[in-house]
Amino acid sequence: MARQGEINTNTNVVTTASNNPLVGDTISITASAIIERQTFRFTADRAITIDVSGTPVRDAEIVLMILNDGVLPRTITLGANLSGTAATIVGTANKEAIAHFISNGAKYLEVSRSLNL
Repeated sequence: MARQGEINTNTNVVTTASNNPLVGDTISITASAIIERQTFRFTADRAITIDVSGTPVRDAEIVLMILNDGVLPRTITLGANLSGTAATIVGTANKEAIAHFISNGAKYLEVSRSLNL
């Protein structure tokens, strides 16, 4: 984290999850020890689980931007290291869902969620 008056070049780094998960697959995000904010964008064409491995830095952020395909609503299950207001994100066909998490130093806690965008 940058100290007051410093410019931190590690903020707002965008990481794209480009894999095409299969039904029941888990997308594993590796917590970064230096990147303060990671954004993951992908299209969900099946039900999947997302989890974070590693120990996140306190106050680090992860943003999930999940576009549902045009076929069916997709259910995204949050793994043990992503603590949300609900254990799943249920999307709508052809719509995007965004979930924002902040780390408490042990796991990521959900701070906001927007559906049907």
